[in-house]
Amino acid sequence: MPLYSASYGDPERPCIVFLHGMLGNHHDWQAACRLLGEDYYCVALDLPGHGHSAHVLPTENNELTLSDSDGFAFCEQKIRETLANLGIARYVLVGYSMGARLAMYHACQKPTGLAGVVVEGGHFGLPEAERSARLANDLAWAARFANEPIDTVLAAWYQQAVFADLSAEQRRDLIAKRIDNQGVGIAAMFDAVSLARQPQLEVPLTQSQVPVHYVVGERDAKFSALAHQTAFAVSTIPGAGHNAHHEAPQAYCLALNAFLTQIPQSLKEWQ
Repeated sequence: MPLYSASYGDPERPCIVFLHGMLGNHHDWQAACRLLGEDYYCVALDLPGHGHSAHVLPTENNELTLSDSDGFAFCEQKIRETLANLGIARYVLVGYSMGARLAMYHACQKPTGLAGVVVEGGHFGLPEAERSARLANDLAWAARFANEPIDTVLAAWYQQAVFADLSAEQRRDLIAKRIDNQGVGIAAMFDAVSLARQPQLEVPLTQSQVPVHYVVGERDAKFSALAHQTAFAVSTIPGAGHNAHHEAPQAYCLALNAFLTQIPQSLKEWQ
């Protein structure tokens, strides 16, 4: 079953496919898609367990059926299936946070139609010594989302260090946007695509020969440091935190468009 998708712009134009982060959905990309829709065909997906794809899960009888990196393989296959169903043969993939990690994983499988990858706030993978603690943390969040009122869990979620730059008003806004999530589906994805289960992606991503660009908010200290440790080109979005495309969509799209015009193929060849 394909994932839900929303599209903006003319299908005859070069295609950009957007992947949201944990707890998000296709609506998260509306501002970016509106800004880019005059020049590109923009397609935003609802990833497994989220939005209108909440029923698409790597589970059976509410039990996770995959292990290790198989959750990534399940999601990547759903992305491929959805693109094929939409008739998209050539595209650039843009991902944020969890979506960025899935975008990188997809690129490492060397799909023939991928023309470029934009990574926003995505982690390349943990060293083995840190995986056990991270898995325990993600499974604890999964248990909370599966068993507690979602407003209570969301309030705790947005108090984490990675969201330290958010104002109280921004936190309230995000909680209001995420309140419709289904806890069981979110719990399954916390387990399935835990950073602890993710393969190391930086080296295979470099070897894939797909053009890669990293976008990070100026106030996102953790991921800014991570991005600048790599050989990938980096765009820093002034004044933005971890969720740069939401906080500064115009600056984000300017950075995105600059990368798109540098892809070493003509735009017509994307199609």
